[in-house]
Amino acid sequence: MQWWLVYLALGAVVGFLAGLLGIGGGAVVVPMLVFVFTAQGLPAEHTLHIALGTAMATIMFTSLSSMRAHHGHGAVDWSIARAMAPGILAGSFCAALLAAVALWMLREADAPEAAPAERVEPPTRRLVDEPPQPFRLGDGPAPVTVDEPAFAPQPFRRGEADEPLSNPPDSSPR
Repeated sequence: MQWWLVYLALGAVVGFLAGLLGIGGGAVVVPMLVFVFTAQGLPAEHTLHIALGTAMATIMFTSLSSMRAHHGHGAVDWSIARAMAPGILAGSFCAALLAAVALWMLREADAPEAAPAERVEPPTRRLVDEPPQPFRLGDGPAPVTVDEPAFAPQPFRRGEADEPLSNPPDSSPR
């Protein structure tokens, strides 16, 4: 299959929907890219990251195009843009640094006290490794089994919230 045709069609659909509905293209393109990347056989654990990165990379081109159009209409005050640029750069750097520090702190908090050879991984794959009970969702490489449906009927219990109010609030306009 020629994937460039798929990407061309995807871009046309996303551009049409973004122009017609005024939505951000990322709301449409990321899920569609995940499907396309999965169909291409990319590793499942990387498809979402690649789709998000691709969508973010397109922002560069759309913002440059938008900037040129606004500049062409005389709608950009470049003295204000120049004055804001240092703050934008500093804020971006500080936000990236804060995110990196937070990620490092989270990883350190999760690291056990024991030596790496003694480290015991939590049982994160329990639902995937067990046989389906009572039903199975998905037939892919990592199906999910559900022990009890979230929509199971619950017995009715009468509680304080069901008791009538002794003094109902006055609903008349003031």
